[in-house]
Amino acid sequence: MSPILVLMLGALGTYALRLLFITLVPAHLLPQKLRDTLHLVGPAALAALVATDIGHAAGHPVSIWPTLAAVGVAAVIAAVSKNLGLTIVGGLGASLLVSVLV
Repeated sequence: MSPILVLMLGALGTYALRLLFITLVPAHLLPQKLRDTLHLVGPAALAALVATDIGHAAGHPVSIWPTLAAVGVAAVIAAVSKNLGLTIVGGLGASLLVSVLV
């Protein structure tokens, strides 16, 4: 089986699971505490991706600088703006800029 087909099947499977969860368990039926906790899923997923990238980049000293720049800029933007989208764009921009410069 080709890697592209595996990725597509995985994407369809995760989309189907999300769709089932959304349709079978509407948000207004969830307890308030669980709804409040679900707001942390996005930042937690991004933190897991960054942690994985830092772990991988630690073995390659040159490639760790874009990651560290992205983490630093994203942390400052997140602390100041409290806006997830702006944080992602700022971190990505810093990473790309440092990648070009290094």
